[in-house]
Amino acid sequence: MKLTEWFPGTIKPVRVGVYMQMDGLGKKEGYQYWDGSLWGGFARSPDKAFVLRHHKPHATHQNDSWRGILKEER
Repeated sequence: MKLTEWFPGTIKPVRVGVYMQMDGLGKKEGYQYWDGSLWGGFARSPDKAFVLRHHKPHATHQNDSWRGILKEER
């Protein structure tokens, strides 16, 4: 899987979709769905993050570091 660089949580993604995130402690990587204004539930896989896309976590989880998942060219 190709990934972008890490971005600080104060910068939000431009596109809706699943992104890799680092928890607030910087110890655990996971995935969350960005709906254009809020992050969905934290998950261990991109597929599970998509399923949890409508689950809105507590506001303290809205500013964790993130990185994009680049599409593979076919």
